[in-house]
Amino acid sequence: MKVTKGRKVLVHYRGTLDGGEEFDSSEGREPLEVVVGDRELIAGFDKALLGMEAGQKKRVTLDPEEAYGAYEDGLVIEGPRNAFPGGELQVGQSYTVHLRGGEEAVARVLRIGKDMVAMDFNHPLAGKRLTFDLHVVSVT
Repeated sequence: MKVTKGRKVLVHYRGTLDGGEEFDSSEGREPLEVVVGDRELIAGFDKALLGMEAGQKKRVTLDPEEAYGAYEDGLVIEGPRNAFPGGELQVGQSYTVHLRGGEEAVARVLRIGKDMVAMDFNHPLAGKRLTFDLHVVSVT
């Protein structure tokens, strides 16, 4: 049975960056279970599964537009240092930020100044090409 929109798929995967660095993998875990076309996955991953069959393997490389989008400089926002809880702030550390209207967003600390902190609201993989090794386990 081929993967089509609406089918439940169990898939093992390994995701790497252009330099070969692994950023995610299902190795040592249960395969990822998704319904293709339900927008559970990044668009390019979902599209790559279409037409595959159980037991089939494939390697696909996704440009940023098919993955987490372009890196947007406008999503780097500076704010006052005193807006953060006491304790040690570290570059690279992630925080959940409460926005107006009750929404939340995750941001990473980019720079820390005496009175200012620069936060990056881009997804950590934004602007990056991603390669996935896919292995479809089952299609129902």
